[in-house]
Amino acid sequence: MKIPVFDHHNFGYHWRIPVGTIVETTTRPLTEMCVNHLPSDTNDDDRCRVAATRSWIDSWCGKIVCTVSLILTMTSVLRSDQSATSLNSGPDVGSDVSSFYVRAVTGPLAGKSVCYVCRNGDRPVVMVFLRDIGTDTTRLLKQLDQTVNQHRADGLRCFVVLLSDETKRDSARLQTLAFDEKLDLPLTLAAESLTGTISKSISPDAAITVILYDQLKVTARFAYRAGECNEADCQTMIDKASELAKNSAK
Repeated sequence: MKIPVFDHHNFGYHWRIPVGTIVETTTRPLTEMCVNHLPSDTNDDDRCRVAATRSWIDSWCGKIVCTVSLILTMTSVLRSDQSATSLNSGPDVGSDVSSFYVRAVTGPLAGKSVCYVCRNGDRPVVMVFLRDIGTDTTRLLKQLDQTVNQHRADGLRCFVVLLSDETKRDSARLQTLAFDEKLDLPLTLAAESLTGTISKSISPDAAITVILYDQLKVTARFAYRAGECNEADCQTMIDKASELAKNSAK
């Protein structure tokens, strides 16, 4: 019986073992085969060759695994860094909030053209701009709705603007969302061209932009790409909204 010999120069295996052993290697690692399939009459030179081959393979496998792990880690870090820092959406903190009109879809003013910035005046407000409705969007709106109801006496208000030119289609979607999730906060529609200067600050990459303001001054802002707003992000915004309401009530 012969054994496998590794050619370090050609980087290929010269199989000189029985067919049965070759079949078995398809389901076992090569290094395991080298150890467990040596015939009893294998001489010392061949055993040394196999040991060297195994050591060489194990060394390179370890390097490959480390390299792949490093690449995946760096990719994750870069994506996280990009998500956290590179998406700039909404007016700058400290800037004034300009007025604009939207089409109310839900609430007591449904069907009317409304300026919620004007109506809310100097109250603390959470203003949400959406480009679509997703799972992360629904979760955020439900939590904001609960928070506004808890701090309504403190003056906290919230309204949501879906940026869309598909008025008929998206009106139905917003109505369904409000009904299914029992949302009290007003959901509205607006084309980007109709929301004035504030829409120019909304990043085209931002699926969700949340702007907190009080006395018509921006106090905080958050922005996320589609699917990136997780539970922890939602909680951060809820905490900021609660803090905004409490500070305004003092």
